[in-house]
Amino acid sequence: MNNTNREFFKDLLSPVLVNGFNHVFNEEDSSERNFIPASNIKEGTASYEVVLALPGLSKKDVEIEVKEGLLNIKGAYNKEEVSEGEKYHKREVHTGNFSRSFRLGNNVDLSAVEAQFVDGLLRISIPKREKEIAKKVTIK
Repeated sequence: MNNTNREFFKDLLSPVLVNGFNHVFNEEDSSERNFIPASNIKEGTASYEVVLALPGLSKKDVEIEVKEGLLNIKGAYNKEEVSEGEKYHKREVHTGNFSRSFRLGNNVDLSAVEAQFVDGLLRISIPKREKEIAKKVTIK
């Protein structure tokens, strides 16, 4: 992917250190830190594909919106309730809300975006628009 295409999917969410280094020292519950799903972006000849790893979720837990040149993906992992007499010794499975946003370029067909959710992977296909061919105009 050349530099021009890298700008196409400029990720609007830059990972930041959340709570400093608290997660290193807090072994009991690291599940409620901000969660940023891992993503892959692939360019093919006719489309772009965005893949997010969302293990444990289903399509009803995720929302996708394309608006004003942005691809927005958000959802939530629900916290598992603990019954009386139970407690966690370690908790690393993420809970809470997440979101990712990607700026789209001008060469995509937003009306034809499609998504599939299979085996914990959300796949979003964004077709490219046909390139306009320059037309020579004769002067009369």
